[in-house]
Amino acid sequence: MFRKHFGDERYEQGRQFYRLFSPYVHVQEPDLMIYRPDFSEVRFAEVKRMDTNDRLNEAQLRGMALLKLLYECEVDIFYVVEEGKDVPERSVIWEF
Repeated sequence: MFRKHFGDERYEQGRQFYRLFSPYVHVQEPDLMIYRPDFSEVRFAEVKRMDTNDRLNEAQLRGMALLKLLYECEVDIFYVVEEGKDVPERSVIWEF
């Protein structure tokens, strides 16, 4: 899927950069890779649960930022809440 969207050259460049980067800094990949069936769009998403007060850690943020920088694709954070539960108002915008 990655190769179909980004092409072989860009895919390999990202892999090489990641190999150079990862021994020195811990990164964590997001939970989901989301793509259109025709491979016209690829994006990544991290999912957090509101009921457990789940939070992003530094390794997850670094992983999302690295994907954004290497592949210029969208990265999203989804907060999941049980249906019918009140959600505390929090306005957070992450821009990478």
